[in-house]
Amino acid sequence: MVGGLLKRRMRCSALMLMLSVSISGCIGHASAQMEQPQEKLVFYQLEPMREGEEIAVVATTEGDIYLRFFPSEAPKAVSNFITLAQEGFYDGKSVFSIQKMTDSEGNERDAAFLAGATNEAGSRGKTVYRTGPFRSELSENLWHFPGAVSAYGSDIGRVDSRFFVVGSQEIDDITVQRMKKANFPDKVIEKFQEQGGAPSYSRLYPIFAQVYQGMDVVEKILQAECDEKGVPVEEISILSVTMGYYHPE
Repeated sequence: MVGGLLKRRMRCSALMLMLSVSISGCIGHASAQMEQPQEKLVFYQLEPMREGEEIAVVATTEGDIYLRFFPSEAPKAVSNFITLAQEGFYDGKSVFSIQKMTDSEGNERDAAFLAGATNEAGSRGKTVYRTGPFRSELSENLWHFPGAVSAYGSDIGRVDSRFFVVGSQEIDDITVQRMKKANFPDKVIEKFQEQGGAPSYSRLYPIFAQVYQGMDVVEKILQAECDEKGVPVEEISILSVTMGYYHPE
């Protein structure tokens, strides 16, 4: 379980809001040539938690969500999130839209939700950097498996304080064929088949954290009743975010 050396408690409302501007649902951006052989890919998200690893405990109105970070893969995104959280930036913000995807049979499935906007519409974000939105840090070792926490921005290739969390979805045969056509590494396709997730977001948005406990809360949020614009009918908000370090039971 999560233990001691807690840094500070911060009031935060708004874990994972989804922008009114839809996240792309097309598979194809993973076709960029990989910089390393797929045999050397390491799925950091799926590795066991380590003693002393920095974590965040996000207490929401629906329950607690526990995050681990990947500073070696997305240093700017990790620093941006943690710094803004410690400054209280996320305080008072709420989930305002649930993102859906359409499967190969035309059925809509809850996919992800996003947070961290500076306005209710979710069309603006913030960064701690003078240059504003920063370049996406795409890692070949991080993919949009269930629980992936990914930075988001209005312009492809640049992100800010907004982020989304991927829900649990099975990968059907048609999606597998689309991934193959888009030149996803075989090793990655096999892992998506095992884990599920949202491959259409991969190679588009940088992953900087992963839910390692509390996926039931993520799914509960995704299943919230929404209006025609995808905005939850009843407010969903973050109660607090506590930074700390992982200690096994």
